[in-house]
Amino acid sequence: MPAHIARPEYVDKPAPAPFRGSEVKDAETIERMRAACRLAAQARELVGSHVAPGVTTDELDRMSRIVEDLLLLAKSERPDFVTPGPVRLAELTADVYVKARTLGERDWVLDGHTDL
Repeated sequence: MPAHIARPEYVDKPAPAPFRGSEVKDAETIERMRAACRLAAQARELVGSHVAPGVTTDELDRMSRIVEDLLLLAKSERPDFVTPGPVRLAELTADVYVKARTLGERDWVLDGHTDL
């Protein structure tokens, strides 16, 4: 994991610390939770319906990744989804470049970067 990403408090521990926050949710949060759960249930049913002789686990894995992407999209509605903070621009640029190269055969060019 890149050094600029804060490690969760539960890393290298047997379990995360108990949640001490409020369990009371407002109506909007409850509706978002319901929508995310409906989406997860539909996605699970979709992937499960394709389990059959001749269907490879690679195909099911691809479908599962789509499901994970949809769940991530649903989570992005949460106010704590992104935690702003300082980043090292050179490291971020290099990370994005490496990931972009996996998108396929293209002539990716990184003109340069600097460490700010």
